[in-house]
Amino acid sequence: QFSQELRITSPAGQRLEYVAGLFYFDQDVSTTTEIRGNFGQVLPAGAYLQNFIDRAISTRNYAAFGQATFNVTDELRLIGGLRYTNEELEARFQRTIPTGALAAVPGLGGPALNAPNLHAKDDDISGKLGVQYKFNSDVMAYATYSRGYKGQAINLLNNLSAATVNSGRYLLAPETVNNYEVGLRTTPFERRMIFNITLFQTEIENFQAQTYDVATNSFALSNAGQLRSRGVELETQYRPNQAFQFSGNVAYADTRIEDFAPACYPGQTAALGCVGGRQEVTGSALTNAPMWSYTLGASYNRELESIPFDLTADISYSYRSSVFFTYRDPNTVQPGYGLLNMNVGLKSTDG
Repeated sequence: QFSQELRITSPAGQRLEYVAGLFYFDQDVSTTTEIRGNFGQVLPAGAYLQNFIDRAISTRNYAAFGQATFNVTDELRLIGGLRYTNEELEARFQRTIPTGALAAVPGLGGPALNAPNLHAKDDDISGKLGVQYKFNSDVMAYATYSRGYKGQAINLLNNLSAATVNSGRYLLAPETVNNYEVGLRTTPFERRMIFNITLFQTEIENFQAQTYDVATNSFALSNAGQLRSRGVELETQYRPNQAFQFSGNVAYADTRIEDFAPACYPGQTAALGCVGGRQEVTGSALTNAPMWSYTLGASYNRELESIPFDLTADISYSYRSSVFFTYRDPNTVQPGYGLLNMNVGLKSTDG
């Protein structure tokens, strides 16, 4: 793996501040997997089920980027940036079955396959627009729009078939993100307190999701259509004196799948929504995405005059609301839970 970035940056504090540069990324990854199973008395003479799978993926990524901030006045700032990305993927996949080995069972492997030239190429322009306004030295408001990009991906599963290769279904479409955000940043009470609030909405097209496929007994990336997430985040911190500090963070996120039909979960029937090996999850929340989460904390620090150490004490409590790990599978629900952490220690004043 090799990566290199070159940047040019303007001096800070001038009317027009900017950063621009070039980026290059080069990665080659290869793996060999052996699938072997001894069936003992089931098959003649304890025959083995055996596949050797060789995979190799090469990634080349080129990018040019720039972002500028124009200080219209001491209070008003305008921000704009663009990034051009060009990415190439090349993959090779070879599955061999040693002489005498039996055909593989579904999900573990498959018949011999040689797919040496799986290729993908794509480019994209992403960017950011924003505005900031400073009401005074302690209060700043902002609004931003940004567009993100995640390149194509290639699925090289153990059970990759010739039909999948010929149809191009091994290739995932690139993921694009549109994010809208407004917020307020404040430092009241002579900057002894921090209080920030952020409202956001994120819209993702061709979301690349990790899903479990019962038919192949494997996890794989797949395009999950459209995803929308919106919510609010609160962050606060208060230091009444040099010894004590209190903090609290709260996040609410409403995530919704707008177009996705993944594989059914284990044991799902037609009555439970499994049709043709797929289930419609449009309107469901995203997996492993709690609606509510928060953290409360307090810390104490005191200098000990008799020894070169400070006494430190911390306590924090964090909570996450319930989530599920497989779409609509009641057996993969994680109920909401909280974690309490406490510690007391000595910290050297010499660092």
